[in-house]
Amino acid sequence: MSETDSQKVAMVSGANRGIGAAIAEVLAKNGAHLIVSARTEGSLEQVTERLQQEYDVSVHPVYFDV
Repeated sequence: MSETDSQKVAMVSGANRGIGAAIAEVLAKNGAHLIVSARTEGSLEQVTERLQQEYDVSVHPVYFDV
């Protein structure tokens, strides 16, 4: 990702586990701000908090089934 990636926003579904969580982590590590979604609140809240603390990016959780 380039210097302007801190201006990028990505939407990741299924971000509470598995491939979705891995993709969200790579994007956050590279400075992208995130909108993450999952069907359940508990595990997504944990992922949201961890990504915000570890990578200092904005992470906005939304709860719905795609």
